[in-house]
Amino acid sequence: MMGVMEKLLSEERDEGRMEGKMDTLVQLVCEGILTISDAAARLSMSEEQFRRLMDERK
Repeated sequence: MMGVMEKLLSEERDEGRMEGKMDTLVQLVCEGILTISDAAARLSMSEEQFRRLMDERK
């Protein structure tokens, strides 16, 4: 049973890390430190997808 709980917790941590990474990249773009193109590449997504992500997180 612990194996299942550990797997769930690991997945939750991974999701949290990805959320944090996305928030950080959006903030860096908003501050003019990083371009949309660079941020999108770091998340393996298109610039349009990143723009939508920015709109969701503002």
